[in-house]
Amino acid sequence: MNETFVTNITEDGTKLFTYHVQPIMDERPELPDSWEEPLKSWIAPWDTIDHQIYTMLDNKVAMTGYCREGYIELSSDFSGSSYQIHGECYEAASAEDRTWFSAS
Repeated sequence: MNETFVTNITEDGTKLFTYHVQPIMDERPELPDSWEEPLKSWIAPWDTIDHQIYTMLDNKVAMTGYCREGYIELSSDFSGSSYQIHGECYEAASAEDRTWFSAS
C-alpha cells in the first residue's frame, strides 16, 4: 500500500494530520465463472480492511511520535480504493514538535 502522513501545526499549537492510503492493485486476469465462489473467500471483507487501515494509522502515529497522547478522528473518507483520515492530536505542539514536524 502507498501511504502518506502529512502533519500540520497551526499557530495556536493545534496538531493536525492527514493520513492517506491507497492500495496497490494489480490487474487480475479474467477467470472462469467456476472460480468466482472460491475467490470470494479470499477477498477481505470491508470491516477487515477498515481495521487494517486504522491499525496502520496507529502504527504511523506511534512510529513518528506525532500524537504522544492519542488523537481524535475529525473525518474520514473511504471511497473506491482510496482511504483518507483527518485527525487532531490531544496534546498541543511543543517547541520540539514545531522543529521536527514543521517541514512535514
